[in-house]
Amino acid sequence: MPSTLRTLLTTALCAMLGAVMGSWKQPAQNPESAKSSEASPAPAAVTSVKELPSKPPPFVSVTASMEWVKRQMEKGDFEAAELLFRQEAGLTLEQRLDMAEQLLRNYRRMEPRVLARLLLSLPEGDARSRMLNQLFFQWASDDADDAMRCLEGMPAEQLKKFPLHNTGLGLSRLPAERVLAFAAKLDDRGRAFLAEGLAGSVDELGSWSNTSAMLAGLNLKPDGEAVSTEWVLAVNMTRLAPAEAEAYIAAESDPARRAELLGGYAWIAGVDDPVRGILLDAQIESGKMREGHFRRHVNAWLSTDRAAALAWLRGDEAAQILSPEQRAAFFRSNGLEVVR
Repeated sequence: MPSTLRTLLTTALCAMLGAVMGSWKQPAQNPESAKSSEASPAPAAVTSVKELPSKPPPFVSVTASMEWVKRQMEKGDFEAAELLFRQEAGLTLEQRLDMAEQLLRNYRRMEPRVLARLLLSLPEGDARSRMLNQLFFQWASDDADDAMRCLEGMPAEQLKKFPLHNTGLGLSRLPAERVLAFAAKLDDRGRAFLAEGLAGSVDELGSWSNTSAMLAGLNLKPDGEAVSTEWVLAVNMTRLAPAEAEAYIAAESDPARRAELLGGYAWIAGVDDPVRGILLDAQIESGKMREGHFRRHVNAWLSTDRAAALAWLRGDEAAQILSPEQRAAFFRSNGLEVVR
């Protein structure tokens, strides 16, 4: 082909390609489409793409599901476990409870608030209460301020069904004013549980001044579930400082509270000297409470030194302290003849 003809063909082909490319870059617009473009500005450019959360695989076993959760947490997705608890995941209640147990065992790797939400999503019952107790015991012990912020954010209606027994060790480290402000949101049952936990923390902290201020502010009457609060407080105070416990009991003017405090003091006194503990129980004014503490003391003695306890029950001192019916009940429970 002559060179002149080749040059002309090449020039024509380039011109055609240029026209086509220009039409791709700048498509023709009719007047209507132009107006539409002006009315609807182009969307902003996407600078990053957020990875969508992974869906949990079909449930095969607790172990397999936990492995998936751990892998997701390693990627920074600390809420992955919540996907397993949604209704569409198809887990049965038993499987959800098993998963919750496993997640609690991995508490150190979990976000406590996520665990709290998961547990609160379970049906009410002993299993849920036990796991919530365990979670908040660990959480309040590690970071009382953070655990309290979570509790403070809960609605009062939810707190009515919330167990607070094991939060005492952690919450007792907070200012008494803050704990009492939180307690104002609770009903009588909730305050009784909180007081029980606070009283039980005294011996672990080695100091009861802050805790006693909280308990004084709660101003609970020994009634129902709150009965053990005064008893537990006296037990722990007696272990730490017997003289201060005695002064605390002597200063208590409420008969019911004093009875429970005296019963706790007597329990510790009776560990090494059962007879002294029983004699202290005899000082309790309320007959019903006195009998309850007698029963607790004598049964404990029978379980640790049966021969010595039975010998005392047969003696004159027991006859002066215990009623004939009480002594007969102890003998019958041990398969022995009643001593008159």
